[in-house]
Parts: sequence; structure tokens; C-alpha cells
Amino acid sequence: MTDHDSSYDAWLRDAGFNQYLLDLQSSTAAEDIAVLDVLQLWENGVDFSVVNRDGRRMSRAEVQQHLAAKSRSR
Repeated sequence: MTDHDSSYDAWLRDAGFNQYLLDLQSSTAAEDIAVLDVLQLWENGVDFSVVNRDGRRMSRAEVQQHLAAKSRSR
């Protein structure tokens, strides 16, 4: 592992990325992309805030409701 790789790994760990996400990142081919939703990131240790269109912070329950409503409307 190069110094760059280890500092990038440390940066991701500091952001809350767990081993599962780090493994996913390293096992995803450069020409592919792994798409994770908000809930998957939260479930894997990445802590952040989600805001609505008005800039108000949403709870996890509100985010779940929003995503469920969005998937039903498709």
C-alpha cells in the first residue's frame, strides 16, 4: 500500500466508513461504480445530516419515509 492509499484509507475511516465499505470500494472495478443510498451509508457507520428542500435537517425516519414514497411513485 502506498502512502497515498493509506492516507486515503485513514481519511475514509475518519469519515466513518467501516470495513465493509472499504472492501466494497477496493473490490469495485475502476470502470464500475457502487451506488449506496443514505440508509446504507448510515447502516455502515457513515454519520451525516440530510436536509430537505428548505434546508431543514431530516430525521432518519423522515428520510426513510421520503425514500419509500419516492420508490412507490416510480
